[in-house]
Amino acid sequence: MLGEPVGFTTEKNGQLVHDVIPVADGATSQTNRSSTVFLNFHNDIVYDAAGSYNLSNPDSLVLNCLRADHEGVAGTYYADARDVCLALDATSLKLLREPLFKLNAPGSYARMAGKDEILSDPVPIISGPDWSPEIASSANGVHAVSRDAEVALQRLQSTCREVAHEVFLRPGQAPLINNRKGLHARSEFEPRYDGRDRWLQRTYIRRNHWSIGDRIVTETRRLHV
Repeated sequence: MLGEPVGFTTEKNGQLVHDVIPVADGATSQTNRSSTVFLNFHNDIVYDAAGSYNLSNPDSLVLNCLRADHEGVAGTYYADARDVCLALDATSLKLLREPLFKLNAPGSYARMAGKDEILSDPVPIISGPDWSPEIASSANGVHAVSRDAEVALQRLQSTCREVAHEVFLRPGQAPLINNRKGLHARSEFEPRYDGRDRWLQRTYIRRNHWSIGDRIVTETRRLHV
């Protein structure tokens, strides 16, 4: 109903289903390996040599919960772009609609490339009509090109916290997240690395592949990006 499952060769080797679990050496990172820090509001973007990291990103994602964290305190948040835009002050909203921000490539790709940061071209964070805005922000870091833009970026994160819906995922629950129309986040939790930690399975979905058909790996659902 949502579209076609898709894998990206730069994200977990193109797998269609990703195991998301806490990893000790990524505990404090802004990636899906983290646990002991708040994973900032973001959507799942994909590195693209064209310089725009939301060009081929998934339209939706599914987070299937197989196991909650031990204490059951890990919260998953979703902030709809419409609610964010309504709550933002006019100055911040105007700045966020301008190409003043460089998105950092996902941590998985940066590690694979042996670099800490691989930045996109300057892009707006918010785009589209007021009645149906789209939003793009990377978990692994966003670089504002001016001080005013940095203030707007900070205001965006605080506004997302104000308007977000929160759920505490339990086994058998699987939220369907619109990856273009909102940002999601996760609260911190304490892993034990005992084989019983929080375990989600994530799948990326695109409505169609027409705009990026030249990147499809033949006879697969994977994309070269």
